[in-house]
Amino acid sequence: MPWYDRVLKKVNREPVPAVFDDETDDWVVPRGDRNGQAFVKDQESLEKLTSLENKLSGGIVEDYYEGAADYSKTYSIPMRGISIANDGIEHLTFTINGIKRTIYAGEVYSGTLKPFTQISIAATDKYRVEVLS
Repeated sequence: MPWYDRVLKKVNREPVPAVFDDETDDWVVPRGDRNGQAFVKDQESLEKLTSLENKLSGGIVEDYYEGAADYSKTYSIPMRGISIANDGIEHLTFTINGIKRTIYAGEVYSGTLKPFTQISIAATDKYRVEVLS
């Protein structure tokens, strides 16, 4: 029977959010990971979905720092993204994976990069940094 002819799942006589499962040929109420925001049947699918969500969202903020001078840090796990706001009147530079970038006064840089564990910032004026995994 096609999905549109199937009776929806109900709780207390009210329809509940559900997804149609072609394998069981029935509606399934999502449960479990991420409060039922995704219907995932196996661990591999869950890992792919989580990886895709992180890529689309830019990752999870792991570190935040405000400064007005040179700064270097080494992370114990690989990071994948960074946002730097140059709040000063002087430009600053940062280096990740051997690549040096300049951020001019008033500029904001945000990017997803190859995984990295070290960051160096050369600055003489105010800036803010968020590092994402």
